[in-house]
This record gives sequence, C-alpha cells and structure tokens, in this order.
Amino acid sequence: MITLTTKTMDLNEVNVILHVDDIGMVQGGISAFAKLFRSGKIISGSLMAPCPWFALAVQLQQKLPEADLGLHLTLTSEWAGYRWGPVTPVAKNSGLTDTSGRYFHPCNLDVCEQASIETVTTELNGQIELAQNLGFVPSHLDGHMFTCQQAKFLPVLLDLALEHRIPAVFSRQQLNSLPAKVCHHWDKRLKQLGLPVFDSISRLPLNKGEQVVKAFFSHLPAGLHYLYAHPVKPGTELATITYQAQDRVAEYHALMNFDLGKLTASMNIKLRSFKTLDG
Repeated sequence: MITLTTKTMDLNEVNVILHVDDIGMVQGGISAFAKLFRSGKIISGSLMAPCPWFALAVQLQQKLPEADLGLHLTLTSEWAGYRWGPVTPVAKNSGLTDTSGRYFHPCNLDVCEQASIETVTTELNGQIELAQNLGFVPSHLDGHMFTCQQAKFLPVLLDLALEHRIPAVFSRQQLNSLPAKVCHHWDKRLKQLGLPVFDSISRLPLNKGEQVVKAFFSHLPAGLHYLYAHPVKPGTELATITYQAQDRVAEYHALMNFDLGKLTASMNIKLRSFKTLDG
C-alpha cells in the first residue's frame, strides 16, 4: 500500500515520485491506472491530450479526486499504425508534423530539428487549454518521450510551469544542458517559487523481477527522483499497436503484485506526489 509522507522534503533523504505515463493513449491504460489507484498501488500519473482516449481519461480526475494527475505534454507520435497529431491548427511546413502534414514526427530529434519554439509553444498551450476546457486541472507537467525536456524546448516547459505555478518534470542534468547564464536564470526563478528540480528520471525496471526492483531502489542516492512506468491492462488494442504490449502489461501485473509501499518504507524511502512535494 502506497503511503505518502507528509514530512517536509529533505534532499538529504531519498524522495521518490512513482508515476504512470501515457494515460489516454489506449483505454487499457486508463482502466489500469484506476485499478492501481483504487488498490493503493500508485498515486501519480499524466494524461496525453492529443490521443483518442483523452476525453475519457480526464474523467479520472472526477472519479478519483485524490489522484495526482498531470499532463503528459506530447509532441511525438511513435507507433507506425496508430498516430496522433497537434491539437492546434498548424501549417504543413510548420515542422511540427511529418510528411503526412497531420501527425507528429515519431522521433523527438526530428521535432527539435524542424519545429520552431513558437510553434511548439502554441501547441503546448493548446494542449493545456484543451484539458482546461474539458474541466481537467493538472497537478504537474511532463513530456512524452522527453521532447519538452530537450534543450531547445526546456525553457518553454519551464515558462509553462511558472505561468501555472505547478511543477514540471525535468532533471538537473537537463537543466544543466542549457547555456550557463540561462541555466542560472532558471535555477534562481524555480527556487524563488519553490518548484522542484529532479535529481534523476528513470523507468522502473518492473518487468525484470522483484529482486531487480529491490536492487534498483537500494542504489538510489539522496535527493528527489521521478520513476515512471507504462502499465496497461491486457487487451487487443495495445497488442495490435506495438510489440511492447507484453512489457506494459507486465508492468501492470508487477505494480499490482509488488508491495512497493512496504518495500520503500523498509528502505526509508519517502514517497511523494506532486501535491505533497513541499510537505
């Protein structure tokens, strides 16, 4: 059972957010999060606005008001036979879409090379506006495939975090990838508002077995860590989309079967949500 600490965050201790990404990509991801939350296995996750199941996913906030739900800001569409694109009108030569003119690029490097900062800013604001129009209030912002955290677009993500006064997910390493003066500027502003910088961002090795998960947690240093997974309930939808379906289903079963709350408590790891980062 996951129990969040209410203690003020001490970066001399190991602080962890356990997070579910890609909610709304498929229906099985929505039902997986709901089951995991109700079973006390997970608290935090984020929703993908451009994806077909987003309108259903936002209902999680009304059904599970204690859940810690953010926006998984999306600028890529990685599956060959299952595509999505911008929620805002864009010109075919905007650089935000692939040769179809309709769908995002499959790779974040293509977005960085071809899309302008202005176009990306408009799209990310559009995703937030769409969420708000559906009654969804995000507790945090993170980026699908880490496109928003690339050096070119990270200041856009940080601007959005400051504008909405909510945390964004990015690491110290990603912040340090900015020019020194720019990095110092953002570091100062984030500290002034009490917004966090993560010491690491890692995918939980849930499909590797319980012993690997234990070893993974045992090697976490003091600081604030963002650990993510992509649990999905079994179904034909995801299996048709990607060969990774088995891995994502395995993550769901692992989260249901492992007692991560008990494990982390035994290791004196402090579990947090974005709503409780400040204690």
